[in-house]
Formats: sequence, structure tokens, C-alpha cells
Amino acid sequence: MIDEATLLNSGCGSKCDGKDPASFRIYYEQLPHNYYTCAEDAWTVDTAEDPIAGVELRYSSRCRTAWARAKTQGMFKVESRYLSGAHRITMTELAANWRWTAMVDDAGLLARACLRTGPPGSDWNYCTRWY
Repeated sequence: MIDEATLLNSGCGSKCDGKDPASFRIYYEQLPHNYYTCAEDAWTVDTAEDPIAGVELRYSSRCRTAWARAKTQGMFKVESRYLSGAHRITMTELAANWRWTAMVDDAGLLARACLRTGPPGSDWNYCTRWY
């Protein structure tokens, strides 16, 4: 349960790290039928793509979270870092299994989405800008 004031001020914070934006429920007013999912108000911040592949950085203003959404097959991730540039957390996914990663907290932090079209261990080919 996250009260409305907390949600408005700081989003759901690290409670949303690793959660599915489409199914994780944020309840308010302490009623079982009053909830949001972070995907409900999400928008695409930036897209990194080539003619075949692409990845989007998705952001929820209400939850103040970010995640990556793949537009094609491949390995993709969302990275989170502190404003100092230090790494915070990374969520990685294979597009054959899911088309989006788990969320990362983005309140007062930075996030970007990346896609790897090469074999495992190769560089991340395409990344969005940090947001």
C-alpha cells in the first residue's frame, strides 16, 4: 500500500525495482479495488533503433519508474544510475520471452534502455539517451 502523498512526491521508489509494470499494483485509499499499474500512464521517452531492431525507454510519471520495451528479437536491458554516474541496478530480458523488462525506480535517478542484436557477450548496439 502506498499512500497518495508518497506516490505524488516520490513514486513507488525501490519497491518497484524488479516488478512487472503491467501487473504490479499500487493500491491507494486502502481499498482493494483502488489501484494503478505503472504501465497505465506510461509513455515512450526515447527510442534507439536501426532499420531492423529497436528498443524503447518507457516511463511512468505516476510511479516514477522506467523500463525497456523491445520492438524486435534480441537481448535488451534497462539500466539505472545515480546522478553521480554510479551504477545502481540493471534489469535484462530476452525479447523471445518478454517484450519489456522489469521496472527500475527513476525518482531522482537516471535510466536508459539498450538492445544487443549480436551474440551473448557482444556490445550493446543501440541505447536510448539517459532520462
